[in-house]
Amino acid sequence: MDAVSVELAMVEIEKLLESSLLENNVEFVVVGGVAATAFGSAYVTKDLDICYKRSKENIRKLVQTLSTLNPRLRGSDESALPVPFYFDERTLQNFANFTLITSLGSIDLLAELSGVGTYEDVLHKYPDNIRIGSLNCKAISQDGLMSSVQKSTSCLPLGQHDLFPRRSSVIMFCAGDAASIVPSPVYGCCRLAAM
Repeated sequence: MDAVSVELAMVEIEKLLESSLLENNVEFVVVGGVAATAFGSAYVTKDLDICYKRSKENIRKLVQTLSTLNPRLRGSDESALPVPFYFDERTLQNFANFTLITSLGSIDLLAELSGVGTYEDVLHKYPDNIRIGSLNCKAISQDGLMSSVQKSTSCLPLGQHDLFPRRSSVIMFCAGDAASIVPSPVYGCCRLAAM
């Protein structure tokens, strides 16, 4: 991904946060690639991953907020689905995780993170705050991100990326069914390694 694409993706993410989620008081924490990037990772992402509170009131706010952005399932042919996709409160109450594309960019809604837990668990065990552009957001801490990646069955894309250049921790990534713990003594951080 080139520098212009990365910059445009971050502008979309900032707009999605500010004009939608934060403005409407949706309760969420930023997780995934945006959080990792805010902590100094070279990992590049084009979507916003959030872990959201599953209360009826927050689900109502989340649906009300994102409905104005024409949310659709990302990466699937909706015409091939056995039933139509409706982004409404009932759908969010009955299902937990969604990968969506909106008019302001891509967003993943997660009810729970592997190795960490729910929104409340993230706030209790791994709270942090990050700055995205001019915005301050609740986020998962570096330790929480590491715990989630270590326990996750969906791993980061393969390649050579410094995840946390300011840490000297080790983190696990996987390639298919194989897993690897890769310390990087040169950089004092972890590197993704193809297996």
